[in-house]
Amino acid sequence: MATNYPALSQGQANRRLEELRSGPLYPHHERVDPSMVDNSDIRKLIRGLDRIRGSMGRLVRGRPFDRFASQVIHQSAKALPIFIQEDPGFWRWLAIEHGADIVEHRYGVSTDAGTRNFGLGPRWDSMFMRLWFCAEVSFDPNESDPYRRTKLGDVDFWVSGVLRHRYGSARNLVKAFAEFAYDDPSTPERDRWQREGESDRDKGIRIVYKNLSRLHATVAFEMLSLEQCTEILHRLSKNLPRDPS
Repeated sequence: MATNYPALSQGQANRRLEELRSGPLYPHHERVDPSMVDNSDIRKLIRGLDRIRGSMGRLVRGRPFDRFASQVIHQSAKALPIFIQEDPGFWRWLAIEHGADIVEHRYGVSTDAGTRNFGLGPRWDSMFMRLWFCAEVSFDPNESDPYRRTKLGDVDFWVSGVLRHRYGSARNLVKAFAEFAYDDPSTPERDRWQREGESDRDKGIRIVYKNLSRLHATVAFEMLSLEQCTEILHRLSKNLPRDPS
């Protein structure tokens, strides 16, 4: 496979996005012809975006959309070499040249904050890269539904609880945390702990984020089994009240 592949720096992406947004057809602008992409695996991923695009009318925004899109993107990108999958510039190119309408559907109005979802900001604000990575670290080929854990939680859980703490190499911890925190399949976005206050820092699950982060300084989560990670989560959250609902 050729090592050359499309990517945009933040500066290039910012200029290209401004150019597209000034046009009358944005975000449904003319996309790069997939046949012009000299990589069959990237073309497969572009076709995966068409699957997402075809379902946008019946999917609400938010986590239900993310659950579907994360799975499709991961399935479509799995044949790509890891150096492409891990390159933020590649995901910027994909979002701007092929998925602007999808990003705007998910987040609505084009604002300065919205540009981060195209990869023009913190790494994990890049929507397509984030959705791919959430599926990558929670995927389990031994499950009847390999994406069962990917479908749990909300954006706060995946970004604030997992990605920003760099648990990507501790995949058993990610799997255990998702399953432990969101233990009721009927409410996949409601965690198990009671909210004790109005601010985010008073949420039970965010206390567990902090407890895990402190423990990570002395414990190599990467070496632990799924069962050991679950035991740790029980211990770190034993004094938090369950959500009564």
